[in-house]
Amino acid sequence: MNKRDLVRLYDGLGAVGKLKGIKFVYAVARNRKLLEPEVMPLQTAMEPDEKFVEFEQKRIQLCERLADKTTQGTPIRELGSFRIIEHRAEFDKALAELRTQYKDAVDGRINQEQEYEKMLDEEVEGIKFHKIKMGDVPSDITAQQLEGILEVISE
Repeated sequence: MNKRDLVRLYDGLGAVGKLKGIKFVYAVARNRKLLEPEVMPLQTAMEPDEKFVEFEQKRIQLCERLADKTTQGTPIRELGSFRIIEHRAEFDKALAELRTQYKDAVDGRINQEQEYEKMLDEEVEGIKFHKIKMGDVPSDITAQQLEGILEVISE
């Protein structure tokens, strides 16, 4: 099992945290506690530095300023991104300048993400999960929730 799998399992265990059943919640809590020493350093490793946060704030302000607007004047968002058509050339130029200004922070973030990806691929051995019997799994669990914790379910 690699660290990517551990993060996915940790998140999956978190997603079922509100389900009921004493044996089930005990096993969920115990497994999350078991995974914390592996997962927490990974989360810390992905925290952006101060300069990159500053770059992101300015980039978002630029997006909001130059995005296409609704009739009420609010920026239009499509699929989570700002729609920028009308002022595209101005935006591209301003963004290029911003990236130049924050080159070290942007490059540092790219390197940080690459190192994080390498860390996620590292294999981890020796973790003994507290298994959950299928009979102890709450009946209101969804297929998606169950899929997220399959490694700790025993038939």
